[in-house]
Amino acid sequence: VQHATVVQYLKGVKDFYAQRGMTDFAAPGKWPHLHRMLKGIRRAKGGAVSRKAPITPAMLAGYKHRLQLDTPADAALWACLLVTFFGFFRKGNTTAKTDAVQEAKLILMSDIEVDAKRYCLRIRVRATKTIQFGEKDLVVWVQGLPGHVLDPVEAWERHVRLSQPTPASAAFTYLADSVIRFAKVSYDKLVMAAKQMAARVGVDPSMVSGHI
Repeated sequence: VQHATVVQYLKGVKDFYAQRGMTDFAAPGKWPHLHRMLKGIRRAKGGAVSRKAPITPAMLAGYKHRLQLDTPADAALWACLLVTFFGFFRKGNTTAKTDAVQEAKLILMSDIEVDAKRYCLRIRVRATKTIQFGEKDLVVWVQGLPGHVLDPVEAWERHVRLSQPTPASAAFTYLADSVIRFAKVSYDKLVMAAKQMAARVGVDPSMVSGHI
């Protein structure tokens, strides 16, 4: 069995004895040989997380060619991919889920400004995994790449031009059809895009992380 399983079994035995007043059972200070053995098991059996492959600029560049960037949906997805990638954002900040807590973390249209002089995006983040209650605002700058296939400023401006969502909308809200109906780039759609771009360059999609 794995190291974590051994520790879990031992915890069960420890709780059993603790309920009977033997609180010193398996305590590190009282059982040093046991804890040295557990360290050895961890080294031998391993406890490291199996890391998946990251999304790369080459994957993004290859994926761009399958998108129809003159359509609001694909323009929004492409802008979302680049801002998430270059801003080092979690998907929870840029994509929509039904969870109300998650929705509170979404970057809004009004949170993103184009600094034409510096040719970059200024992004205000109101909540993250480590800023749970809006204690402070975080400002993230995403540098543009003039003329480059992966220019996030160009992608953002195209998205805004095609959909023109309201300032209070989620940043990657797009015009869904010819009728005035809006949708948001979803969490699942961004993960699917990550898997598809991996497949296009010959990488096993199951080995690619959903983190952009």
